[in-house]
Amino acid sequence: MSRGAGYLVTARDPSTWEPVQVASVMDVRAVPAAGVVVFADFTEMVAYGAEGLRWRTKRLSWDGMKIVQVTERSIIGEYWDMRTEATQTFEVDLATGAQKGGVDE
Repeated sequence: MSRGAGYLVTARDPSTWEPVQVASVMDVRAVPAAGVVVFADFTEMVAYGAEGLRWRTKRLSWDGMKIVQVTERSIIGEYWDMRTEATQTFEVDLATGAQKGGVDE
């Protein structure tokens, strides 16, 4: 991490790297049981496994989503839904990136 940008760097060869595929990293969660590291920006998430990019969610929020719980199987978060003027929740499956809830459902 550097100034909100995430990078994947090979430990054996630091000259081998790639940027994480989210605009500004606001949260990072390592979930060893699922074999992923999840990066979140203001509106979506991406997960990387040992093989590289594993999945990317659709838009989860208009802005400012918050991760509230991480289990071995899913990430649960909240966001403000301007359509309903209420806090809503979403859940993302760590194995597939499939989502329940979110603004793009």
